[in-house]
Amino acid sequence: MYQSLIICALDQISSVIYVAMNYMTLPPITTIIAQFFWQSAHAFPVFTYLTMNATIRRGFFNIFKQQAEPLESENAGTTTTPHNAINIIQM
Repeated sequence: MYQSLIICALDQISSVIYVAMNYMTLPPITTIIAQFFWQSAHAFPVFTYLTMNATIRRGFFNIFKQQAEPLESENAGTTTTPHNAINIIQM
């Protein structure tokens, strides 16, 4: 619930400021504030999901955990890293 509240609040604030800028003359600082909230509305959901959603956080870290684990080679039975796993597939 909190993650959707944070994401929607940033979207709402930036939208209201930009609409108000179309109908009223506002101080120049308002443009900077509106731009900050617009950028935040597009960048903060990533951090919101990673910090507040355990399922997404676990999946995100599992991706890196899987990339760090060695792969088994079918040809030689030796362990290889993901970087040279393509060479094994081409054999």
